[in-house]
Amino acid sequence: MVSVTSVYAPLSLGIVLVGIFGNISLITVTLITKQFRVNRCSILLALIAFCDLILELSTVRNLSLALLQVSVSKLSCFYFMISADFCLCVQTFLMLSIAVDRLIAIVIPVWYKTVKPVIYFPISCFLPVFFGFLIIVLGFFHAEGDMIIPICNVPLSMGEPVYCLWNRISIGAIWITILIYVAAGIALLYKGTQRLLKPKNKAI
Repeated sequence: MVSVTSVYAPLSLGIVLVGIFGNISLITVTLITKQFRVNRCSILLALIAFCDLILELSTVRNLSLALLQVSVSKLSCFYFMISADFCLCVQTFLMLSIAVDRLIAIVIPVWYKTVKPVIYFPISCFLPVFFGFLIIVLGFFHAEGDMIIPICNVPLSMGEPVYCLWNRISIGAIWITILIYVAAGIALLYKGTQRLLKPKNKAI
């Protein structure tokens, strides 16, 4: 009888390998292209791609174990997934940082163009890194024992209280990200309308 894992794992592995290629390409282009290296939004996107690459490499390992029918305990899964869990948390809030980046670029472009990177990037990365460390530290206190699980992934690597906290904060961050993009779209539309309505100076 064909198991669900034997069908699911190869398909997922193929998708993940495509994702790995895409993320490596994005990181490489950012590093070798000066225009992207000096663009704040491009750097944040490259950081997201790096986090996603770590997640995908962890997924390759976990799917390989599943294909080999190697089961692991929840505690072992937690240790396996520390880097992936951290990167997923960072990635979630980096997407929020990019939304804020776009809104600021539209609403206060002068400040956006003049703010120094040594100020901009610590502010942009504080919440992502803080959330990542928070989940990992709490994970050590709520790591579950020797229960065997068929496949290791992010939700199963966390204890129940930590998973609930991670899930709620992540969903909240996603909704805030969407709202900020809506606000950015409205601001862009408003500025475009103002330019169209602004009377042109007639040459005398």
